[in-house]
Amino acid sequence: MHVKFQQSGGFAGLLRGCEFDITELPAEEQARFRRLVRDASTSSRDVKNSQLSRDATLYEISLEDNGSKRLIKADDSSLTQGLAPLIEFLQSKARPQSIR
Repeated sequence: MHVKFQQSGGFAGLLRGCEFDITELPAEEQARFRRLVRDASTSSRDVKNSQLSRDATLYEISLEDNGSKRLIKADDSSLTQGLAPLIEFLQSKARPQSIR
């Protein structure tokens, strides 16, 4: 599974992200990541960004697995309990990004 994560916005407007294939992760992290994606999938089917939060942090997760693509977008006000642990995992892998 190929993963691309981007976190942007917030009061400071910082841009952080990461991109990796889960096969690059240790076996324990691969299993944990798949669990987090599964848990997020059941609770975030229709997550959308709120128009009420101008300074909210925005999250975008792109998942590509065996030709199947999925895009999850959320912000601080629309995070579900199932999606939050996946965001936290990806934040631990994220690094500062340059604006392109």
